[in-house]
Amino acid sequence: KLQERQESMSSKLVDADHKAQALQTALETTQAELFDLKTKYDEDCTAKADEIEMVMTDLERANQRAEAALREADTLREQLTSSNQSLQLTTQIQTTPDMEQAVEAVSRSSLEAELGAKDRETVQLVENVQRLQASLSKLRESSSTQITQLQLQLSTKTATLK
Repeated sequence: KLQERQESMSSKLVDADHKAQALQTALETTQAELFDLKTKYDEDCTAKADEIEMVMTDLERANQRAEAALREADTLREQLTSSNQSLQLTTQIQTTPDMEQAVEAVSRSSLEAELGAKDRETVQLVENVQRLQASLSKLRESSSTQITQLQLQLSTKTATLK
């Protein structure tokens, strides 16, 4: 009986050793998965931060171009106003009405064309700013969702590990 008990205990010990080895292997695998998941999470966070930084830089540049275009449009409006005043003075001085109208028409049309071009550029820049802001919002939402998912996965793996 003693020998049977000893053999039974010996086989139970071997089984327990096998289980311990299996659990150790499972623990190491889970730790490796957890490390991989953490690494992926960190890489994704870094990539999203870099992408957000690039979008913010683009947005800042677009805002600066829009401001410059608005300032230039204001300058052109002022030039147009002063040109109109100069043309009115020239009209009063000159005696030939055909020459005056030609000069005024040419000056006015060139300034108006330039002003129109600057206004179109301003509108385009404002649209670019709005598009970049929408892109930034979508990027923030997707980043937030992805971070939440990765945190949930990390919590699950941590719980499994424990």
